[in-house]
This record gives sequence, structure tokens and C-alpha cells, in this order.
Amino acid sequence: MSYWCSDLEKLVHPKEAGLGLLIVVDKRGPHFILEYRKDWRISIAEAGIQISCCPYCGSKLTVS
Repeated sequence: MSYWCSDLEKLVHPKEAGLGLLIVVDKRGPHFILEYRKDWRISIAEAGIQISCCPYCGSKLTVS
């Protein structure tokens, strides 16, 4: 997978509490979801929003 910018790459694999990027691929294609979690080892999010563009550089998000 290619990352769009270094700031977004940091959110793909969060190691501590806070904002992270969850990438879900299903039969309709990829979904990019920004989520806030107190603990990324637990699969329950506090809040999340689906995005289609990088919030840092504005690039359209795709899976390659």
C-alpha cells in the first residue's frame, strides 16, 4: 500500500490512544475511516468519520 503523505502514514498504525486511520476493503471498494480510540488494541471506537481525501495534503485516497 502506498501512503499519501508522512503525516497520514503515522495514523495508519497508531501505537497509543488517539486518532488513527482504519482502512476497510469490502466488495464496494476501500473505506478510509478516521477514528479516535482510547486503546487501539480494542476494536471499539469512540468516534469515527469516513474520509475520501487526505486531511493533510488533500490527495484522493486509494488503495494500491
